[in-house]
Amino acid sequence: MILQKKKSTRQLRKEYEKRKNNYSLALKNFKIILEVINVSEASLVKLKKQFDEVLENFQQCRAVLDEELPCALAERTKVLIESMTMLGGECSIWGRHRTELSSLLRTLGRTISVGEYALRELDQSQEEK
Repeated sequence: MILQKKKSTRQLRKEYEKRKNNYSLALKNFKIILEVINVSEASLVKLKKQFDEVLENFQQCRAVLDEELPCALAERTKVLIESMTMLGGECSIWGRHRTELSSLLRTLGRTISVGEYALRELDQSQEEK
């Protein structure tokens, strides 16, 4: 579910960027036309209608993004908190067995290169415990 949300959020951001770029381009073109070109009233009305559509699409996309983004961030925060909590529990378990793990690793480090004899010695040391 988290991966789906992530993909959905990514797609939503891409759609937002696309609409934002469309809006910026339409705004720039509209400004150029108003400043430079002598336009008939009918053409101006048509241009304004097109601009209004682009603006509305951009605003709708932005509204969806504003609504979805906090949910996606909250979900990711929840996953992070749960992961950190689980990791903390694991570290606690490792901490309780730290001496045993340390001893085992030191023994392995000392005996690993000695070959078969080392394996027997390791087995004997484990039996003594």
